[in-house]
Amino acid sequence: MHTLRFVIGDSIFFPTLKQFVTSANFTYDNLVITNDVEQCFSKNSGIDLQPLFNLFLRTTNRLEIHVQRAPKDTFAIKLDNLDMTIPLQITTGKGTETIVVSKSPISVTSTALPVVDPNMYYFERIVIE
Repeated sequence: MHTLRFVIGDSIFFPTLKQFVTSANFTYDNLVITNDVEQCFSKNSGIDLQPLFNLFLRTTNRLEIHVQRAPKDTFAIKLDNLDMTIPLQITTGKGTETIVVSKSPISVTSTALPVVDPNMYYFERIVIE
């Protein structure tokens, strides 16, 4: 739930959660399944969350984040096994910033190895080259 909250943001997460748990479609005698949760949050966020739900709830895999050192104090950071963009916190000597990452590498400048996901919003495996 914290991963979902981080990906879509509090302003969408909490109203959607309240809508979901108070909707007559999802209470009392109705059987609620993961697809119902996924569709509700996807609709309200405007983001197709199926890849996120597939990775974290329908497999035993962890999110794989690839960090590769590049020339001149830069690092290329990308996702290896998730076909969507997600926010990711990265800490460098300049502080912590949230950037959007995907399977396409983004460049981060740092004199030392950046710390990826310092607040542990994701259950991940970080590959460092």
